[in-house]
Amino acid sequence: MSRSVRVSIAGFDFSVRTDAKPAYVRELAGHVESRMLAAKGKSRAMNTQTQAMLAAMSIADDYAQLQEDQKELKKEIRKRSERILATLEREAKS
Repeated sequence: MSRSVRVSIAGFDFSVRTDAKPAYVRELAGHVESRMLAAKGKSRAMNTQTQAMLAAMSIADDYAQLQEDQKELKKEIRKRSERILATLEREAKS
């Protein structure tokens, strides 16, 4: 069920059409807002577009790191599962 959710990011108010819960959409907007503020840092001269691009790069970096972590975790799970299976097979033969 698609609905319109009003959010505000960097002083811009707009509606997002989504199937997600409004609280979740507002949480996402808050996350983007905080990343933009962090990107701005102490520089008052930075424009909103530059802030948005830096925030997007930061969020993309987090996403890429999580993907890499997930990939490594899957490898580790696979290795451990294979060791457990080999141990169980050895024990079953004894």
